[in-house]
Amino acid sequence: MKHLLIVPLTLATFAGPVVASGSISQPSIPRASPAQDSHERGRAEYTRKLACNDCPVPGGATDAAAAKQLVMRIDGGEFDLSRSERRRIKAFLNQRFAL
Repeated sequence: MKHLLIVPLTLATFAGPVVASGSISQPSIPRASPAQDSHERGRAEYTRKLACNDCPVPGGATDAAAAKQLVMRIDGGEFDLSRSERRRIKAFLNQRFAL
């Protein structure tokens, strides 16, 4: 009877270090897809550079027709935007207003 009690106690004593001996990893953080990232950056750049209160288009485009006009103005080089900013902002407007 004593032997039956010793075996579970022995296993319980050594089970802690065996279980804890594995490596600990951080939980995975879901990353945005490149399309989502580009959309979010385009939205932020649009808001910061074109649609703020002191920007060239205060309040931004409110409908598809205004968004099309804005895209034409962007293509015409009216705003001081880099090539990648133009691309991301236009992509955002196209997706936002289903152009």
